[in-house]
Amino acid sequence: MLPTIINTIVNILTENLPKIVDAGITILINLINGLINAIPKLIEMLPQIITTIVTVLAQNFPKIIEARRKNYNIISIRNCSITC
Repeated sequence: MLPTIINTIVNILTENLPKIVDAGITILINLINGLINAIPKLIEMLPQIITTIVTVLAQNFPKIIEARRKNYNIISIRNCSITC
């Protein structure tokens, strides 16, 4: 039963691959056009975007440092178990 399901999925994908590629290209083109059209608004809002990013990073700095410590400890433990 599983081989039949897999063959069916592969056949459907293979038959529709040109449509899938065309849809992907259309999505990509529309995304690029949307970003290009949004550039003036993004430039206008750049000070607010930067301020927000800096504020959020500053407010969460202790969490970022703590996460770094935890990840560093995990990496150190992994390296020790590999090399020890």
